[in-house]
Amino acid sequence: MPQYDRRHGPALASRKISFCAPHPTVQRIEGEDYISLDLPPPEERKRWRLSPPPQGDSWADAYLHRPDCAQAASEGGLVSDQEALAALARPDVTVPCPVCRPETVLQHPR
Repeated sequence: MPQYDRRHGPALASRKISFCAPHPTVQRIEGEDYISLDLPPPEERKRWRLSPPPQGDSWADAYLHRPDCAQAASEGGLVSDQEALAALARPDVTVPCPVCRPETVLQHPR
């Protein structure tokens, strides 16, 4: 909202606004500089965590978690959507976390 000075009318002022929208909705604008963002394409972003199973759990070699899952161990690495789907395709090796349930989001890509 512009600031207002009774003697001189509205004054132009700038302010920072945070905005978030999914990738298909927001597209690049020709001529704009996006160097400061420097994000990889959506299909290459690392959005999932593969971590070793909890102590005493021998169901699989790794568990797949959402990155903010409290059950995820700090060790392990981040993987992209394609890597997460490939890992889940091998249920003898990777199991989805029963708490954060990453497979529900991976089945319905954004």
